[in-house]
Amino acid sequence: MIESGDPTAAALYDKYKHERMPDQSFPPEDIAALIDYLAAGGPAAGDAARPRHAAEATAADIALGRQLFLGTVAPKSGGASCGSCHVVRENGAPSGGTFGKDLTHVYSRFQDVALSAFLLRPCFPRTFDGSALLTGSEAFAVKAFLRYVDRAASRPSAKQK
Repeated sequence: MIESGDPTAAALYDKYKHERMPDQSFPPEDIAALIDYLAAGGPAAGDAARPRHAAEATAADIALGRQLFLGTVAPKSGGASCGSCHVVRENGAPSGGTFGKDLTHVYSRFQDVALSAFLLRPCFPRTFDGSALLTGSEAFAVKAFLRYVDRAASRPSAKQK
């Protein structure tokens, strides 16, 4: 960036006494986790304020998330399920509604912390009293299911290998 003449890179290089940041080879998961950490407030936020990461989910959490998403289990709020409007493609087959966007890859687009924050409030008011659609534990389960669906859809099938 410095060699290409980028003014921001050149200013930072000058400000920090010509120290170069070493090249990094972080896997995408580590970069996403770092972005999530910074988005949640970094070290100033404290660990108690951070929602659980979907990577910690058990098979039972994912199964509950599937049920909540598709509406086979109602959220405590009594509101409509995500799947009443949105679709996900699990094992290549669509499940859910067709009114809203396909959410198969929403986990990749939002990443963990941003998706946690989004799931605590409805897409649009779907509860009669204006309360959050999902509790914290329900939002975690749905997020875990969406992570599972996203990763499963991103894996190459046996035919593609």
